[in-house]
Amino acid sequence: MKFFLTAGPMENPCGPDASGLKIRRFMKTFSIHTLGCKVNQYESRQIHQFLQAHGLSVSPPGQPADIVVINSCCVTSRASSKSRQAVRRFRRLNPSATVILAGCLAAGVSQELGNLDDTVRIVADKAELPKELEAIFSTAGKHNSIKPAKPDKIKKKNEIHIESGFSASQPAMPEILTDYAGQCRAFLKIQDGCDAFCSYCIIPQIRRNVCNRDVKSVIQEAKNLVGAGHR
Repeated sequence: MKFFLTAGPMENPCGPDASGLKIRRFMKTFSIHTLGCKVNQYESRQIHQFLQAHGLSVSPPGQPADIVVINSCCVTSRASSKSRQAVRRFRRLNPSATVILAGCLAAGVSQELGNLDDTVRIVADKAELPKELEAIFSTAGKHNSIKPAKPDKIKKKNEIHIESGFSASQPAMPEILTDYAGQCRAFLKIQDGCDAFCSYCIIPQIRRNVCNRDVKSVIQEAKNLVGAGHR
Protein backbone atom coordinates (compact mmCIF):
# COMPACT_ATOMS: atom_id res chain seq x y z
CA MET A 1 0.00 0.00 0.00
CA LYS A 2 1.36 3.44 -0.92
CA PHE A 3 0.54 6.75 0.75
CA PHE A 4 0.06 10.04 -1.10
CA LEU A 5 1.57 13.04 0.69
CA THR A 6 1.39 16.68 -0.37
CA ALA A 7 3.42 19.70 0.69
CA GLY A 8 0.41 22.02 0.64
CA PRO A 9 -3.35 22.02 0.17
CA MET A 10 -4.51 19.98 -2.77
CA GLU A 11 -8.11 19.49 -3.73
CA ASN A 12 -9.12 16.10 -5.06
CA PRO A 13 -5.89 14.89 -6.74
CA CYS A 14 -7.66 11.90 -8.21
CA GLY A 15 -10.64 13.88 -9.51
CA PRO A 16 -14.28 13.30 -8.67
CA ASP A 17 -15.77 10.00 -9.66
CA ALA A 18 -19.31 9.18 -10.81
CA SER A 19 -20.62 9.02 -7.25
CA GLY A 20 -19.17 12.40 -6.32
CA LEU A 21 -16.56 11.09 -3.88
CA LYS A 22 -13.18 12.81 -3.66
CA ILE A 23 -10.37 10.36 -3.06
CA ARG A 24 -6.80 10.77 -1.85
CA ARG A 25 -5.26 7.34 -2.06
CA PHE A 26 -3.08 4.98 -3.97
CA MET A 27 -4.76 1.84 -2.73
CA LYS A 28 -4.58 -0.70 -5.51
CA THR A 29 -6.42 -3.94 -4.80
CA PHE A 30 -9.45 -5.35 -3.04
CA SER A 31 -10.97 -8.70 -2.17
CA ILE A 32 -14.60 -9.52 -1.33
CA HIS A 33 -15.67 -12.68 0.47
CA THR A 34 -19.42 -13.38 0.44
CA LEU A 35 -21.40 -15.65 2.74
CA GLY A 36 -25.10 -16.37 2.66
CA CYS A 37 -27.90 -15.74 0.21
CA LYS A 38 -28.30 -14.36 -3.30
CA VAL A 39 -29.08 -10.92 -1.86
CA ASN A 40 -25.61 -10.84 -0.33
CA GLN A 41 -24.13 -11.97 -3.63
CA TYR A 42 -25.92 -9.12 -5.40
CA GLU A 43 -24.75 -6.56 -2.86
CA SER A 44 -21.18 -7.87 -3.05
CA ARG A 45 -21.34 -7.23 -6.76
CA GLN A 46 -22.43 -3.66 -6.02
CA ILE A 47 -19.41 -3.25 -3.74
CA HIS A 48 -17.19 -4.79 -6.43
CA GLN A 49 -18.46 -2.35 -9.07
CA PHE A 50 -18.14 0.57 -6.63
CA LEU A 51 -14.49 -0.21 -5.85
CA GLN A 52 -13.62 -0.74 -9.51
CA ALA A 53 -15.16 2.64 -10.33
CA HIS A 54 -12.75 4.13 -7.81
CA GLY A 55 -9.73 2.67 -9.59
CA LEU A 56 -9.11 -0.47 -7.54
CA SER A 57 -8.70 -3.92 -9.06
CA VAL A 58 -9.47 -7.40 -7.76
CA SER A 59 -6.58 -9.01 -5.93
CA PRO A 60 -5.36 -12.20 -7.65
CA PRO A 61 -6.18 -15.43 -5.78
CA GLY A 62 -3.74 -16.07 -2.97
CA GLN A 63 -2.35 -12.53 -3.07
CA PRO A 64 -2.83 -9.92 -0.32
CA ALA A 65 -5.25 -7.04 -0.90
CA ASP A 66 -5.34 -3.46 0.35
CA ILE A 67 -9.05 -3.69 1.24
CA VAL A 68 -10.86 -6.88 2.27
CA VAL A 69 -14.66 -6.86 2.58
CA ILE A 70 -16.43 -9.77 4.28
CA ASN A 71 -20.13 -9.63 3.38
CA SER A 72 -21.43 -11.75 6.23
CA CYS A 73 -24.47 -13.86 7.10
CA CYS A 74 -26.15 -14.62 10.43
CA VAL A 75 -29.31 -16.47 9.43
CA THR A 76 -28.12 -19.46 11.50
CA SER A 77 -25.57 -19.88 14.28
CA ARG A 78 -23.38 -21.80 11.84
CA ALA A 79 -23.52 -18.93 9.35
CA SER A 80 -22.49 -16.49 12.09
CA SER A 81 -19.61 -18.78 13.05
CA LYS A 82 -18.43 -19.04 9.44
CA SER A 83 -18.58 -15.26 9.09
CA ARG A 84 -16.42 -14.76 12.19
CA GLN A 85 -13.99 -17.39 10.95
CA ALA A 86 -13.76 -15.59 7.61
CA VAL A 87 -12.89 -12.31 9.35
CA ARG A 88 -10.12 -13.94 11.36
CA ARG A 89 -8.79 -15.88 8.35
CA PHE A 90 -8.63 -12.86 6.06
CA ARG A 91 -7.06 -10.73 8.80
CA ARG A 92 -4.39 -13.39 9.22
CA LEU A 93 -3.79 -13.65 5.46
CA ASN A 94 -3.83 -9.87 4.97
CA PRO A 95 -2.13 -8.42 8.07
CA SER A 96 -1.63 -4.96 6.55
CA ALA A 97 -5.04 -4.71 4.85
CA THR A 98 -8.09 -2.76 5.92
CA VAL A 99 -10.65 -5.46 6.80
CA ILE A 100 -14.34 -4.53 6.72
CA LEU A 101 -17.15 -6.64 8.16
CA ALA A 102 -20.42 -5.81 6.41
CA GLY A 103 -23.67 -7.67 5.82
CA CYS A 104 -26.13 -9.26 8.21
CA LEU A 105 -23.77 -10.28 11.02
CA ALA A 106 -22.50 -6.71 11.29
CA ALA A 107 -26.09 -5.43 11.41
CA GLY A 108 -27.29 -7.99 13.93
CA VAL A 109 -27.00 -8.58 17.63
CA SER A 110 -23.64 -7.41 18.97
CA GLN A 111 -23.10 -10.60 21.01
CA GLU A 112 -22.89 -12.53 17.75
CA LEU A 113 -19.70 -10.71 16.81
CA GLY A 114 -17.58 -12.54 19.36
CA ASN A 115 -14.07 -11.35 20.14
CA LEU A 116 -13.09 -9.96 16.78
CA ASP A 117 -9.86 -8.07 16.21
CA ASP A 118 -10.49 -4.44 17.19
CA THR A 119 -8.79 -3.29 13.97
CA VAL A 120 -11.67 -4.74 11.93
CA ARG A 121 -14.07 -2.07 10.71
CA ILE A 122 -17.64 -3.13 11.47
CA VAL A 123 -20.23 -1.41 9.28
CA ALA A 124 -23.63 -2.12 10.81
CA ASP A 125 -25.65 -0.01 8.37
CA LYS A 126 -25.04 -0.86 4.71
CA ALA A 127 -26.04 2.68 3.76
CA GLU A 128 -22.90 3.82 5.58
CA LEU A 129 -20.56 1.52 3.65
CA PRO A 130 -19.79 4.02 0.86
CA LYS A 131 -18.91 6.64 3.49
CA GLU A 132 -16.71 4.12 5.28
CA LEU A 133 -14.90 3.31 2.06
CA GLU A 134 -14.42 7.01 1.40
CA ALA A 135 -12.92 7.36 4.88
CA ILE A 136 -10.53 4.50 4.15
CA PHE A 137 -9.45 6.12 0.89
CA SER A 138 -8.89 9.52 2.51
CA THR A 139 -6.98 8.18 5.53
CA ALA A 140 -4.99 5.56 3.56
CA GLY A 141 -6.20 2.67 5.65
CA LYS A 142 -6.09 3.78 9.29
CA HIS A 143 -7.99 1.25 11.38
CA ASN A 144 -11.01 2.80 13.12
CA SER A 145 -13.55 0.39 14.54
CA ILE A 146 -17.24 1.18 14.11
CA LYS A 147 -19.50 -0.46 16.66
CA PRO A 148 -22.54 -2.42 15.45
CA ALA A 149 -26.08 -1.43 16.27
CA LYS A 150 -27.20 -2.39 19.77
CA PRO A 151 -29.96 -4.99 20.09
CA ASP A 152 -32.30 -2.49 21.75
CA LYS A 153 -32.02 -0.26 18.69
CA ILE A 154 -33.56 -2.91 16.43
CA LYS A 155 -37.14 -2.01 15.63
CA LYS A 156 -39.86 -4.59 16.02
CA LYS A 157 -42.08 -3.18 13.27
CA ASN A 158 -41.29 -2.44 9.66
CA GLU A 159 -42.02 0.65 7.66
CA ILE A 160 -42.63 0.01 3.98
CA HIS A 161 -40.92 2.40 1.57
CA ILE A 162 -40.97 2.57 -2.20
CA GLU A 163 -37.66 4.03 -3.33
CA SER A 164 -36.29 4.95 -6.72
CA GLY A 165 -33.21 2.85 -7.37
CA PHE A 166 -32.57 2.31 -3.62
CA SER A 167 -31.22 5.87 -3.52
CA ALA A 168 -32.25 6.38 0.11
CA SER A 169 -30.65 3.24 1.54
CA GLN A 170 -27.62 3.06 -0.75
CA PRO A 171 -26.84 6.66 -1.75
CA ALA A 172 -23.46 6.03 -3.35
CA MET A 173 -23.56 2.40 -4.40
CA PRO A 174 -24.19 1.65 -8.10
CA GLU A 175 -27.92 1.71 -8.72
CA ILE A 176 -27.62 -0.43 -11.83
CA LEU A 177 -25.18 -3.32 -12.26
CA THR A 178 -23.44 -3.84 -15.58
CA ASP A 179 -22.29 -7.46 -15.29
CA TYR A 180 -21.34 -10.40 -13.08
CA ALA A 181 -17.80 -11.04 -14.27
CA GLY A 182 -16.68 -14.66 -14.05
CA GLN A 183 -20.08 -16.34 -13.90
CA CYS A 184 -22.84 -17.27 -16.34
CA ARG A 185 -25.85 -16.52 -14.18
CA ALA A 186 -26.59 -13.09 -12.78
CA PHE A 187 -28.88 -12.04 -9.95
CA LEU A 188 -31.21 -9.04 -10.18
CA LYS A 189 -32.60 -7.65 -6.94
CA ILE A 190 -35.97 -5.93 -7.22
CA GLN A 191 -36.89 -5.78 -3.53
CA ASP A 192 -35.04 -5.67 -0.24
CA GLY A 193 -36.26 -6.32 3.28
CA CYS A 194 -38.89 -8.54 4.86
CA ASP A 195 -41.88 -7.87 7.13
CA ALA A 196 -43.10 -11.44 7.63
CA PHE A 197 -41.55 -11.80 11.12
CA CYS A 198 -41.56 -15.59 11.17
CA SER A 199 -40.75 -16.81 14.66
CA TYR A 200 -37.65 -18.74 13.53
CA CYS A 201 -36.10 -16.06 11.28
CA ILE A 202 -33.88 -13.11 12.16
CA ILE A 203 -33.98 -11.45 8.73
CA PRO A 204 -36.85 -8.98 9.46
CA GLN A 205 -34.75 -7.65 12.33
CA ILE A 206 -31.68 -7.28 10.11
CA ARG A 207 -33.28 -6.01 6.89
CA ARG A 208 -36.05 -4.01 8.48
CA ASN A 209 -37.36 -1.73 5.74
CA VAL A 210 -39.14 -3.24 2.76
CA CYS A 211 -37.89 -1.36 -0.26
CA ASN A 212 -38.86 -1.80 -3.92
CA ARG A 213 -36.73 -0.63 -6.80
CA ASP A 214 -37.95 1.64 -9.55
CA VAL A 215 -39.27 -0.39 -12.50
CA LYS A 216 -37.16 1.48 -15.06
CA SER A 217 -33.92 0.74 -13.22
CA VAL A 218 -34.83 -2.96 -12.97
CA ILE A 219 -35.51 -3.17 -16.71
CA GLN A 220 -32.30 -1.34 -17.55
CA GLU A 221 -30.25 -3.61 -15.33
CA ALA A 222 -31.85 -6.69 -16.91
CA LYS A 223 -30.89 -5.36 -20.34
CA ASN A 224 -27.34 -4.73 -19.14
CA LEU A 225 -26.97 -8.25 -17.80
CA VAL A 226 -28.42 -9.88 -20.90
CA GLY A 227 -26.20 -7.70 -23.06
CA ALA A 228 -23.19 -8.88 -21.03
CA GLY A 229 -24.07 -12.47 -21.90
CA HIS A 230 -25.64 -13.55 -18.63
CA ARG A 231 -28.63 -15.84 -18.22
